[in-house]
Amino acid sequence: MTPAQLQKYMLETYFWLRVGLGALAFAFPLLLVVIGFSQGIPLQNALSDYYFAFAPPSSPLRVFPERVVFVGILSALGFFLLLYRGFSRTEGWLLNIAGLSAIVVALFPTAPPDYCHNCGSGASATVHFVAATILFVSIAIDAWACTDQTLGELPPIERRWFRWWYDFLALGMLVFPAAAVLLTYLLETPNKSIIAVEWAGIVTFAIYWGLKTYELSLSGAEKRALAGRLEPPPAATSLRRRIGTMLD
Repeated sequence: MTPAQLQKYMLETYFWLRVGLGALAFAFPLLLVVIGFSQGIPLQNALSDYYFAFAPPSSPLRVFPERVVFVGILSALGFFLLLYRGFSRTEGWLLNIAGLSAIVVALFPTAPPDYCHNCGSGASATVHFVAATILFVSIAIDAWACTDQTLGELPPIERRWFRWWYDFLALGMLVFPAAAVLLTYLLETPNKSIIAVEWAGIVTFAIYWGLKTYELSLSGAEKRALAGRLEPPPAATSLRRRIGTMLD
C-alpha cells in the first residue's frame, strides 16, 4: 500500500466512523418505535421506557423485545465516541466522557413502569438521567468550543455559516435534554411530550455529526493533519477558545 493509499484508507476510516455515529443516533428512536409497534407495544412516554416495555402489560412472561436494541445501540454509540479522536486533547476528553456516559445510560436503566412488578427497583434511574445529561452536555461543549481549528481552514463565509450551525446545534443539545428532564419531574402524569423532546435532542446529535463530516470534507483538515500541514489553532483570546483548549 502506497503512502497516498494509506492516507486515503485512514481518512475513510474516520469518515465512516462519523457517518456511523450520526446514522446510529438517527435510527435509535425510530427503531425503538417501529420495533415496538411490531411487537404490539404502544408509543411510550419516553425513550428510556422502552427498556422495560412489553405487551400486553398483563403478560407474566416478561419478554422485553426492545431491551437489546436500547442497550446495543447506546453501547455502540458509546464505544464509537470513545474510539474517535478529535483535533485536540480537550476534544478527546469530551468525547471520552460522552462515550462513557452513553454506556452508563445503557447499563443503568430508568425506573420500571407500575405494571411491571418485580422488574427492578428504579434505584439506578438517577444515574441514568445524570449520565444522559453529561452525554449531551459534553457533545454540546465539543460543538461549541472545539471546532475552531478545523473551521479556520475554511473561507470566512463558510466558516461563519458552520459556526452558526454548530452554535445552534450545541444549544439544542442542551435545551432538549433539559426540557425532557424537567417534563419528567414536573408532570404529574407523564405524556408523549417527553419522548418528543428526547427525539429532537437525539436528532440534533445526529445532525451535528453529519454536519461535522461535511465540514471536514470541505476544509480538508484531516488530510492536512495526516500530512503534518495543519496550522495550530489561534491563541486562546476568547472564552470559547479557552474552553476548547483548556487541556492542551
